[in-house]
Amino acid sequence: MDWMRANALEETVFHDYENAQLSIGDSDYHVIILRDPYNWAASWWHSTQWLGAKIRESRFEQWVAIWKEHAIECLAEESKFIPVSYNAWFTSSEYRTRVAAKLNLSTEDKRVNTVRSGSSWDGKQFDGRAQDMRVLCRWENMRDDPAWQKVALDPEIQRLAEKLFDLTVSSNPLTIHAFCV
Repeated sequence: MDWMRANALEETVFHDYENAQLSIGDSDYHVIILRDPYNWAASWWHSTQWLGAKIRESRFEQWVAIWKEHAIECLAEESKFIPVSYNAWFTSSEYRTRVAAKLNLSTEDKRVNTVRSGSSWDGKQFDGRAQDMRVLCRWENMRDDPAWQKVALDPEIQRLAEKLFDLTVSSNPLTIHAFCV
């Protein structure tokens, strides 16, 4: 979202940050930014260690359900949303250029290396060089965590991750194939 705002050619207003409803100039866009479930779940679980166990587990289940809804929406042929793959956005300047064109943004890639509020894993140590962060390898840190394993071994998540991110899971040892970048 910060990248979108920094590269907007006109005034940008975020109406609903969570659902990425934004106006750029006179145009309204509905965007879903979706990260692969394995790294998303690892980062979410890692960043919420401060929550009590019951609250954390309950919220995690809710967020996993929301991730599934967003993934299904990204696959829909007649969606009102513009799907943006965080993984492709992070790794490919060509992909960012295509996204910028869909949203009428500059292709200068301003703030692509900015770490605004800090990573739950790295803090702000990669600010100015965010592309060096291992955001597509967070799952490796959680491989033995039962909560993360629940996500990785969920058949629906596996199906969606394969369609959206071309990722597959093997269970012995638990490994995500196509990583790390």
